[in-house]
Amino acid sequence: MRESWKLSLRYANKSDNTIAVYLSALQRFEEYLSRQHLPTHIDAITRDHVQGFITELLDKRADTTAHNRFRALKTFFSYCVGEEELAHSPMERMLPPKIREKAAPVLDDDVIHALLKSMNGSGFDDRRDTAMVRVWLDTGVRRDEMASMTVDNLRLAQRKVSVLGKGGIWREVTFGTKTAMAVDRYLRARARHPFAKGRELWVGLKGPLTGSGIYQLVNRRYRQAGLEHMYPHLFRHFFSHSFLNEGGNEVDLMELNGWKSRAMVARYAKSAAHERAINAHGRLVLGDRF
Repeated sequence: MRESWKLSLRYANKSDNTIAVYLSALQRFEEYLSRQHLPTHIDAITRDHVQGFITELLDKRADTTAHNRFRALKTFFSYCVGEEELAHSPMERMLPPKIREKAAPVLDDDVIHALLKSMNGSGFDDRRDTAMVRVWLDTGVRRDEMASMTVDNLRLAQRKVSVLGKGGIWREVTFGTKTAMAVDRYLRARARHPFAKGRELWVGLKGPLTGSGIYQLVNRRYRQAGLEHMYPHLFRHFFSHSFLNEGGNEVDLMELNGWKSRAMVARYAKSAAHERAINAHGRLVLGDRF
């Protein structure tokens, strides 16, 4: 059923990333069943088998991982019912695991300065990586949105670029003058690159950078700067925190980040919320009214 489900997901116009996540969840579930010497055929799988898998994930992995794999499996079994391969889903009326709120760390200025300083060279990689990090600081785009940027969708004079977000929805993001200058330097270096004729904005030794390649790039740069493990999504948290800290409102943040739910604002705003509250209080100086 794996290949049939994959075909169905493509027909539903799911993104490549979503399809990869869903198929990975199914594979991990099958591996769990094999380790536990449980049946792997779909009509022999029970609610208890799924609960055991999710419980193991909650014990060993992040809550969000367990939640995402729960959703993927529920989608798979619903597909099997729709195709009449199953009479009922083993996950019928099964509730997803609760995600315990955990605020992600917010990058501080010293870390960002150290990261940018480590890329302060004139080589191709330095110019590319500096431009990419500066775009991230100004826009907070997702990793796959960064990978989706093309030369055609970049309007450097207007300091704007279009990105392909979740659900196949395009949106425009803007950046500042320093970022525009960094991107301009990168474009001049890119013009001499073997893959200069491609439409993808970010290129490397083997061609256009994928989301996975960008993840590896960020981690390599972090290690070179003498910093601890880093994942690109922290730039998104930094952008969201900085926007709110400087007085931006939540509705505008939803639009800029491509969010449809205010719940996402609450989730991201939790990081460094106390710091923002202290800063806001300092600006208000309430006692000075008397």
